[in-house]
Parts: sequence; C-alpha cells; structure tokens
Amino acid sequence: MSQRYLSLFCLDLAVLSDIAATYPANQRIFFTSGMVSASLVWYFGLAYGAYLLTPLFQRPLAWQILDTIIGVIMWGIAGSLIISLLNGFL
Repeated sequence: MSQRYLSLFCLDLAVLSDIAATYPANQRIFFTSGMVSASLVWYFGLAYGAYLLTPLFQRPLAWQILDTIIGVIMWGIAGSLIISLLNGFL
C-alpha cells in the first residue's frame, strides 16, 4: 500500500472512530470492525482498479473523456446548489 493510501486510510479511521465513540460500548466493536473492513475493501479496490485501468489511461483521449465527465458532474452539483440557495431566498 502506498504512503498516500495509507495516510488516507488512517485519516478515514480517525474520523470514523469519533463516530464510533457515540455508540454504546457493546456496539462499538461491531461499528469499528465494519468500519475497518469497509475501508480496507474500498482502498484496496481503488488501488486495484487503478492498476487495471492503467493501460486505458495511457491515452490522452481517455483522460479528456474522464475530465469532461467530472466537469459535467461538478457543474451539475454547482447548479443544484445555486438553485437550492435561490429557493431559500425566495
């Protein structure tokens, strides 16, 4: 596991362990074990997916398509936030 993923994993666990503290003592072990296993699956899956997609993203067109999709999603989120803000003022 690279240093970047390890630091994200630790940050993830630090934030979620604060949430675990709000549960009763007998339920914390279940929340914590689920949190750790879900984080491990997520970050290892992310790294393995990046490994599998490496040949695809060696082409500039693939990056352009990905950047376009991300841009459309970001503009959609920004538009929905503006609409909800304007609805709050009206």
